[in-house]
Amino acid sequence: MKRKSFFNKLIKTKKMKITTLKKAKLLALILILLTSLAIAQIKKIDSILITSAKNNNFSGSVLIAKNGQILYKKVLGYSNQEKNVLNNDQTAFSIASVGKIFTATLIMKYVESGQLKLSEPIKAYLPNLSIPNSDKITIHHLLSHTSGLGNYMEHPLIIEKMNQKSIRIDDIIPLIEDQPLVFDEPGQKHQYSNSGYIILGKIIENLAKKSYSEVLYEELLNPLAMNSTKISIDMNNFKGMAIGYRRLIPNGNWESTMNMLPTPLSDGGIFTTAKDILSFDWALFSGVILKDKTLELMTQQHSEGEQPGFGKIAYGYGLMLDTFEEGIKSVGHNGGSPGYNAEYRHYNIDKDTNYTLIILSNHERVIRPIFFDIQEMILNGKI
Repeated sequence: MKRKSFFNKLIKTKKMKITTLKKAKLLALILILLTSLAIAQIKKIDSILITSAKNNNFSGSVLIAKNGQILYKKVLGYSNQEKNVLNNDQTAFSIASVGKIFTATLIMKYVESGQLKLSEPIKAYLPNLSIPNSDKITIHHLLSHTSGLGNYMEHPLIIEKMNQKSIRIDDIIPLIEDQPLVFDEPGQKHQYSNSGYIILGKIIENLAKKSYSEVLYEELLNPLAMNSTKISIDMNNFKGMAIGYRRLIPNGNWESTMNMLPTPLSDGGIFTTAKDILSFDWALFSGVILKDKTLELMTQQHSEGEQPGFGKIAYGYGLMLDTFEEGIKSVGHNGGSPGYNAEYRHYNIDKDTNYTLIILSNHERVIRPIFFDIQEMILNGKI
């Protein structure tokens, strides 16, 4: 009986070992298949980018990260076509309105510290300015593009301002004071507003008693070692930065936009690299910059607007929000200015998995098809 019992146990143990071994082999096979699929998709991305660059349809930087670790990065094209200077990992590109995320983050830091209230009006922080509706428009309205303020870039005197050697936020304020409201009642609807983010920049300056540039460096850029990011631009020394190019006609020659370069301010225009944005992305979503509750407030939907190529877009505070199938969510922003385009997204796949996608280009209006192709791969779990 004892011997029979012993053999039964031995057979059972062997069966368990065989089952465990089969499971291990199956998991290994699945891992190999997933890895092979990811490698195939990476090769596909590589092919798309290389072909686009060879056809002179893409110049810039692409970075994909999973849980903060870089899966893929590629830099192609020229930072200066006329002098045949190639882009590299340290080449900084204008990210245009993606820079609004930095301004919103700084504002939320002040909210978190109790120095600022989202429900307070502009007038509480800038009492001496003559901003329309400054007694009604709150910080919340400015952050969520529901203030009713318009776009100072449409002011007839903006060209004159841009021709100045250096432009400060204070130089833009009179244009905003002079412009009529897009709508009268704050919170009535969403209307994307560069002017609103200039006002936020001025509030930051008043609270800190420093320039917006100084606060940005002290609070974000220096602590996060974003050493390739630049907000002060010397037009006579563009070393390390990519010149922007645009086509005046389809498939025509790429023309420099150096004479159209907007000054980086609190509404965007900062020059940076994909790697620096990844550093910011990691710090923002790992609790280094903001507490979880503050970040949650920043990433909640506060308004909804329309954007060409995307349709309806939900907005948080300085962030575009999207929800896909199976509950996958993304936050980020895009940007465009003469000669430049940028796309930045952070995807929450599940509680343990996130992806970051960053595409920067000094060729105008070329990155959206690339962005959608890579986004689809991320959403379908192919990378």
